[in-house]
Amino acid sequence: MIFEPLPESTTREYKAAFCWNRRSQQADGNLRKGTLKSVAAFLNTEGGELWIGVADDLSTIGLADELEALTQGQDLDQFQNLIEETLYRNLFPLPLRHVEVGFVPHEGHLLCRVLVRPMPGVTYVKEGGTHTVYVRTGNRTLTLHDLARDEFIASRMGGRWTLGPGG
Repeated sequence: MIFEPLPESTTREYKAAFCWNRRSQQADGNLRKGTLKSVAAFLNTEGGELWIGVADDLSTIGLADELEALTQGQDLDQFQNLIEETLYRNLFPLPLRHVEVGFVPHEGHLLCRVLVRPMPGVTYVKEGGTHTVYVRTGNRTLTLHDLARDEFIASRMGGRWTLGPGG
């Protein structure tokens, strides 16, 4: 696999890091949440690729700082396990066989590629005591709320949600 820096799209997303904030030099749960949202959105739509170690402007950052901070070195297995464990603890149902985590060298940097194949049904992100639905449209990940969420769930389950007479 070769990294090709294409713009973000319905099936491509970039994250500078999985959970290591380079500015504050500490782990950041909001970064991890961004990965969860993107993977869930890909599972709920057409699938796609999430590239970690690439900024939104397509500049290559790589994983060196994150690997050093999180695994005390270049332990790719431990980093891969951290990503997979985060996905498996926070996505429902489990995306077994629908998500592959791998690594790709590019311009002297190491990048993480999370390949996501769409999953039937609806994938939820567990957030506190709730379960949230995300979808991908264009280069954005959207949170579905209220009627939009209900309509999406019904359509994925083979039915159609209606409001009754008069819609």
